[in-house]
Amino acid sequence: MKPEKYFDEGTGEVKVGKIIVYIFVVVLLVSAAIWGIRMITLPARTATDIVEKTLDADNVIYNYEWFKQIVEDIEAMEKKVAITKQSTEDFKELHSKPYDEWSFEDKQEMSRLRTDLRGQQAHFEQLKADLRARSKMANRTIFKGDNKIISWIDEVSGASDK
Repeated sequence: MKPEKYFDEGTGEVKVGKIIVYIFVVVLLVSAAIWGIRMITLPARTATDIVEKTLDADNVIYNYEWFKQIVEDIEAMEKKVAITKQSTEDFKELHSKPYDEWSFEDKQEMSRLRTDLRGQQAHFEQLKADLRARSKMANRTIFKGDNKIISWIDEVSGASDK
């Protein structure tokens, strides 16, 4: 670029307007180039961010503890369901009379036991579903340990994880 483009020798003035336009065009081109490079590298940066967040120490500890806790919760709920089932069966055995001949209080107690059992079974199924869902998440699979947990859940529930 020749200096006479920016300087008027006749008047001695600097042609500020042209300088500003050139600076604006250069800034615009540099910004567009930076934006283009960022868009091209976005997938790689996103994947890197996911890996970094997944392997963050706090996240690793949280997920490890969650998987260990949910297994304990499932085992405890399995025992609670078995105890409530047994209580319901024991209550039925105590009342050998037909259901129609039971007292109002006995019918209420049986209803309460059945409601408790259904609630526990629903909670048990929800715990298993939560474990399966998190086990299928790509960024959490590494924390569940071996597949014995899922196999055990399937064995307990009689289901298969496909």
